Amino acid sequence: MRIFGDGDRPVSWIALTDVAEVAVRCVEEPAAANATLELGGPDALSPLEVVAIAEQADGVPIEVEHVPVEQLEAQRAAAGNETGATLAALMIDLARGDVVAGERAEAWLPAPSTSVRDHVGLVMPR
Repeated sequence: MRIFGDGDRPVSWIALTDVAEVAVRCVEEPAAANATLELGGPDALSPLEVVAIAEQADGVPIEVEHVPVEQLEAQRAAAGNETGATLAALMIDLARGDVVAGERAEAWLPAPSTSVRDHVGLVMPR
């Protein structure tokens, strides 16, 4: 597992299926037109906590590789195009953590939204 930065900053993980449901809702919701929606799932967990959840579910240790923030910043500076710079910036943001205030996300997310533990249970059934 490649982890950007130390892996100890919390992130509001969101399931792809929840994002897809919000996208469908936005097509039919006039208030979504030209809006910026902050989405995040119910768990604010560090990447290392997510690795631990997956290890517990599968019973197999996961090898972790850390990519230092300085390396990501150098990658962004050296990017030859906007796409490369954007991808590096996203990795830097993940390394710094990204917790979405629950009240901003709740209006758009399905109830209940999918937790990390529930998602891991779906993709790694026992």
